[in-house]
Amino acid sequence: MLRTIAKIAFLALIVVALVGGALAMSSPSGNRVDFNFRVTLIPVAGHIDQVQPALKFNPADLSTASGTVTVPLSGLETGIALRDEHAKRFLGAAAHPQAVFVLSHISGVKALQPGKEVQATVDGQFTLNGVTHTLQTPIQLKLQDGKIRVSTGFNVILTDYNIRILGADPATDVKVSFIVPVR
Repeated sequence: MLRTIAKIAFLALIVVALVGGALAMSSPSGNRVDFNFRVTLIPVAGHIDQVQPALKFNPADLSTASGTVTVPLSGLETGIALRDEHAKRFLGAAAHPQAVFVLSHISGVKALQPGKEVQATVDGQFTLNGVTHTLQTPIQLKLQDGKIRVSTGFNVILTDYNIRILGADPATDVKVSFIVPVR
C-alpha cells in the first residue's frame, strides 16, 4: 500500500511539474518551462525545453501584442523516465498533447525601452487537458538586441483542469520563460 501511494505521489509530481514551470534560461533557445510539484510530501522538479511562442510584439505599442504560447507535453522531463510517463498520463497528454496560452492583451505598460525590464499583466485563455480557463498573471518583459525576453509565473489548480492525483498538492507553481523576436 505504501509503495502504491509513493508511486501515485511521484506521478502527481510529474503532472504538477508539467503544468507548472519555473523561469530558467538553460535551453538553447531560451524557451523553457520549469516546474516544482509535491505529492505526498515528495518534491518533484522538472522541465520542458520546447516552449513554442508564436507572438507578435510591437515594442512601441504593446496594446497590439497577439498570439499563442504552446508547450508540448511530450517534452516533459523529471529525470526519471517512468515518472515522466506517469505525469504525461495524468496530464492527459495522449488526448491533449499541448498546453496552450492564447494572449488577449497586455496591460500596465504601453511600450518597451531597450535594456529596461518592465512589469506588466497579461490576460488570456489557458488550456490544459482539454479544459480552458481565463488566466491573468504578472509578466516581466525586456527588450534587448531585437528580441523580447518574457517571463511569468502562476499557479495551476489541477482539479480546475480535470486532473486528479491522489496525495498531490491542489496547486502547482508554473514559471515560463521565452524569447520572442521583434516583428
